[in-house]
Amino acid sequence: MTQIFKRKVIFILFAALISFVANAQTQYGGLPLSIQNQKIHWLPEVKTMPEVNAQSMMAEDEINNATKDVPFRFGKNFDVDYTLENSGKWHKLSNGDRVWLLAIESPGAMSINLFFDEWYMPPGSSFYVYNEGGTQVFGAYNELNNLADGTFATYPCRGEKIYIEYYEPFDYAYVGKVNLSVITHAYRDIDEIAKGIGDSGSCNNDVVCPVSAGWSNEIRSVAMIVVSGNGICSGALINNTANDGFPYFLTANHCIGGSVASWVIRFNFQATTCGGSTSQTYQTAVGTTLLANGAASDYALLQINGGVDIPNSWNPYYAGWDSSTATPTSSCGIHHPSGDLKKISFENDASQITGYGGGVGSGTNHVRVVDWDSGTTEGGSSGSPLFNSNHRIVGQLHGGGAACGNNASDWYGRFFTSFPSLCAWLAPSQCGLTGLAGYDPLLSGFTLDAQISSISSPTGTICGNTISPQLIFGNAGSSTLTSASINYNIDGGANSTFNWVGSLATGASISVNLPNVVVTNGAHTFNATASSPNGGVDQNNANNTGSSPFTAITNGSVVTLSITTDCWGEEVSWNIENSSNVILYSQAANTLGDLATINSNFCLTDGCYDFNIFDSFGDGLDGTASGCATDGTYSMTGTGGTLFTMGNSNYGAGTTHNFCLNTSGVPGCTNPLACNYNPAATLDNGTCVIPATNDQCVNSQNIVVNGGSV
Repeated sequence: MTQIFKRKVIFILFAALISFVANAQTQYGGLPLSIQNQKIHWLPEVKTMPEVNAQSMMAEDEINNATKDVPFRFGKNFDVDYTLENSGKWHKLSNGDRVWLLAIESPGAMSINLFFDEWYMPPGSSFYVYNEGGTQVFGAYNELNNLADGTFATYPCRGEKIYIEYYEPFDYAYVGKVNLSVITHAYRDIDEIAKGIGDSGSCNNDVVCPVSAGWSNEIRSVAMIVVSGNGICSGALINNTANDGFPYFLTANHCIGGSVASWVIRFNFQATTCGGSTSQTYQTAVGTTLLANGAASDYALLQINGGVDIPNSWNPYYAGWDSSTATPTSSCGIHHPSGDLKKISFENDASQITGYGGGVGSGTNHVRVVDWDSGTTEGGSSGSPLFNSNHRIVGQLHGGGAACGNNASDWYGRFFTSFPSLCAWLAPSQCGLTGLAGYDPLLSGFTLDAQISSISSPTGTICGNTISPQLIFGNAGSSTLTSASINYNIDGGANSTFNWVGSLATGASISVNLPNVVVTNGAHTFNATASSPNGGVDQNNANNTGSSPFTAITNGSVVTLSITTDCWGEEVSWNIENSSNVILYSQAANTLGDLATINSNFCLTDGCYDFNIFDSFGDGLDGTASGCATDGTYSMTGTGGTLFTMGNSNYGAGTTHNFCLNTSGVPGCTNPLACNYNPAATLDNGTCVIPATNDQCVNSQNIVVNGGSV
């Protein structure tokens, strides 16, 4: 665009953007003048960054991320010196106010984020960062965002070209400071990477899935950190003996790197439904201060955003901790693997007290999780908390080799070792304390407060005309819950009521299965509302309701695709097309792990389809030919049996399998085998036989014509 401010969708975007910016603690709403006013056609100066060799950097990352003892890198930092005086363009308004504009372009960037070594907003001024097209706007930032050290940072803004707009009223002219010192080119999309959003392995568990029942409080404490502009770590809000919600934040020492003043911490970056792939919240706190850190147990304690309280609207929780010598009998880890949506992992067996990277007897400053029973950790999980069976932090992730598909160990810096340096903040005058419970600022004043934390099912696509609703039900009140009513409906229709009875302690949650519901074909929304806790009146209605969109395919059936990759899973991609060549399901390259097995279920209606599988290197899943221990495989099964299996593992750059469901119209085809839908076809010992005059055998598998191979 030659004039970036000519918008065809200004007023459509306006309402959406107002909603968007209202989510963040450090943003105060509104829109840049250049977006508000279609008559403004200012042209900013454009600064273009050098090209980035993403493939080379990702190759380095493969080595660096293996042990998790460095932040997960997503971008390339460029050191610059762009100020109000030497860059950008000033534009004067009729009343004397001024606007400064600067565009940053970094070809091929998934997103761009910024660090300012000097940044000061005088009263009445405003500051925005937004992408081309105005689909993502961060701001307004103003004098309330001024930090004591005079620095500022922004969360990654989507696209390869972004704009900076600084508005300054005439009576404060030339007072503001905007000195841009670091520009980060993201070669990974930390907002919407692989699998819709996440780049992590398929064995990871979303924190809203049923497996997370009972851990809803601890989940609320964990957040993702953008460190040093181009890296990702995890960490957690941690409680102190004042139980006052002061924003102390625990992570790993190896995450520190450069100035922690540039850190941006994102809360509630998690799926809204089990297996979901979107998170639209941008609840970001800018800037931290380092209070204490140490290498022996790899800990770092910080305070967020100058000690400003985290808003209750963000649903924060301040995790408890255990500073005793006890060895955890079971463990839970909550983290952002590979910068993905928040995940949860479980180890059901006892951990070990060890040195970093060693076994029993190698030291006492780490907790070793021998192998995860459910989920895992990855680069980006660094600094995330490890909880014991009492739901208290016993360490933060230092490193290890655990990943989907192996039984390797992880090591967490031991909280017992770190505590003498932390007690000045977390337990002043009580350094002999061996533990502290968590603090929930949302419980204050509520005795009876039943909540629906999330809807586990239905989500996505449902095969058939019956759903089995499941939700996470919690107690946010100070009294133990023994009963409650759960009203639920489809699309706001007539309610059904489930009367729950049990015993649920303060802060606890459980998974509740509701009776099956019959639904019609098409898109729907499932809604559920909790009420009448202990037969009384719920004192907090803000957390009573949950909803989940889903689509029912009532005339469909489930097929399962199973893929086991070779040593180069990132080369593989695939899709499923219907007879009209419309892609129904797909998986992009760089989304599958190495030597990993992935089972994916799909709902398909009766008819014929093409499964297309590709390999970017051009050697298919022929791993052994390139030094891998094994070849990869794939197959698809339906209710009637196997639909197709991999033929030659070296399928080159790609191959296609045709398959049909419910081939009752095909004489002799009694099972949904890999058979073209053709009234003239017959089934002979599992092989589709089609007359020689028929030419529909092209690109099909296991088909013979009059006894000969296709």
